[in-house]
Amino acid sequence: MKSGRLLLALFLVLAVLVWVADSVIAALFFYDAPFLDLLILRVPQHELYTRVAAGVLILLFGLWVVRLDERQRRHNARLEHINHILEALRQINQLLPREKDRGRLLQAICTSLVETGGYRAAWLTLMGPDERTEHIFQAGWGADFAPLREALQRGDWPRCAQEVLSQAHPVVFSGPAASCGDCALVRVRCEGQAMAVRLAYAAKNYGILAVVLGNAWDVDDHERALFAEVADDIAFVLYDREREEQQRQLDEALRRERDFSASLVEASPTFFVAIGTVDGRVRLMNPAMLQALGYTREEVQDAPYLETFVPEEDRPALAEIFRQLSQPGAKTFNLNRVRAKDGRELLVEWHGVPVTNASGAVEYFFGVGLDVTERQRAEAERERMIAQLQRALAEVKTLSGLLPICASCKKIRTDQGYWVQLERYISEHSSATFTHGICPECAKKLYAEFYDEADEGQP
Repeated sequence: MKSGRLLLALFLVLAVLVWVADSVIAALFFYDAPFLDLLILRVPQHELYTRVAAGVLILLFGLWVVRLDERQRRHNARLEHINHILEALRQINQLLPREKDRGRLLQAICTSLVETGGYRAAWLTLMGPDERTEHIFQAGWGADFAPLREALQRGDWPRCAQEVLSQAHPVVFSGPAASCGDCALVRVRCEGQAMAVRLAYAAKNYGILAVVLGNAWDVDDHERALFAEVADDIAFVLYDREREEQQRQLDEALRRERDFSASLVEASPTFFVAIGTVDGRVRLMNPAMLQALGYTREEVQDAPYLETFVPEEDRPALAEIFRQLSQPGAKTFNLNRVRAKDGRELLVEWHGVPVTNASGAVEYFFGVGLDVTERQRAEAERERMIAQLQRALAEVKTLSGLLPICASCKKIRTDQGYWVQLERYISEHSSATFTHGICPECAKKLYAEFYDEADEGQP
């Protein structure tokens, strides 16, 4: 504006100089009259018309030049303003991938928008899942921002902020409206134009970015587009950092679960073995199984399971189980022998399940085994003893029934109808055996001549 007035004054001086020059020429060449008379007092009528017309033309040209100069200055100022915004955008784009701390990143964004000269002040607020304020960042406000910060922390959002959250594009505000009332923004610096946009990505509102303009012209579509681009970049980074944090937490939870599972496998007395689906080689074997088989971890790693640990006659049946476990969702239960390093054979009860990768293909199958060798041996011994007892019990029952016996010779009739000696029958149906002797009565009857009366009472 000052330069425009100066230009207009110069053109006014030029018009006066043209008037004076025309008076000098008229006094020297065309009229026989004093210079002062031709300059002011007695100007001929046609000269007056000429001089006035020339002065008006000069002043009009001067006004056009001043207007053109103002437009050029405004254009240059706007270009400079856009360049400042582009510089801020460049700095922000450099910060986004480099700064990992979210708080420092958002504060640096506000600072860049102000320090590059693009805007007079800036503030950014982040919302939580319940749309309450979680964090507030600002630059260019100083202590004047305290009322707005307190209002935002209380959840007292300005009307303009509520309007921004409902709009997908930047919203421009020109001074406080009548509906603002005692809004904290009015008490801060709401004079002039301000612009705000929501930070949204993937259907989620992360917060609001707002700036106060330091110029006197209206915001054009180009500036709106640049501001929207800044907001989109910030929202995407917030979304990406949120997703990274969620992934980090998920990875941490998976790591803890994996460590817990690994500790169970390592400490469990049960056998654990992982076998590759394609090559049938050992991927993992826990200490309990290694100790029982007499191997070290290095000896079993990548060893062919069937050839190393399974007796040859059991391999076809176990290969069929491996084939079943190569199908997703399969589950198997089997009992087979496992060969130890020293040649011993353990009887193991196995539960098998396949393990798939991210694409759903079976990568290896996992077997959980229980050594039942001693249990089977104990069960066999128990069955043998039960059978022995059952046979003894059957024999006892045979002797405990009614026995048909001859009243004279004392022979016993068998189930087949034969009469057999008493001692023979008892020997065949029990574990009793007989030795023979003669009682005194029978001896006296059979061998009376040899019987000694003196020995009658002796056994």
